[in-house]
Amino acid sequence: MLRLSFWRSKMSYETEIFAKLITLKEGCSYAIPVTDKVAQTKLRRKLLDLKDEYMSVDPVCAGRMLIERAISDNKKKLFVKITKREVTPMKIIHKDANGVVREVSLEDDRQRRRLDLMVRDGIPYDEVEELMGGLTEEERRIYYGK
Repeated sequence: MLRLSFWRSKMSYETEIFAKLITLKEGCSYAIPVTDKVAQTKLRRKLLDLKDEYMSVDPVCAGRMLIERAISDNKKKLFVKITKREVTPMKIIHKDANGVVREVSLEDDRQRRRLDLMVRDGIPYDEVEELMGGLTEEERRIYYGK
């Protein structure tokens, strides 16, 4: 879901570029060629303004967007480079009193909390499984006794 209704009334060249950026996979980028520094600055500023507006709709996605000026290797072409940064893994290293070291994923805690809330809200098993993208055997056993 792109949530493009957010900009329906003002669909422009910049807005179309931004809509593609929303669907861009993490770690990928676009380089948009421009004619001169003025055009580069205007396009970058407009995209940054759209990013600021989109922060109210999806702050996580908007926060991953990096919009910057770029010059080609031979310094003859100017670009506006748009990158969707990868998410830093939410992992920590835990060392217990016995010196045993293990990696703990904070992302799993988020997923577990989300599952807890869905079960507590009474969302049916099939819908929870669909929303979570499937459940592990342990989750099925703990939450549904299956």
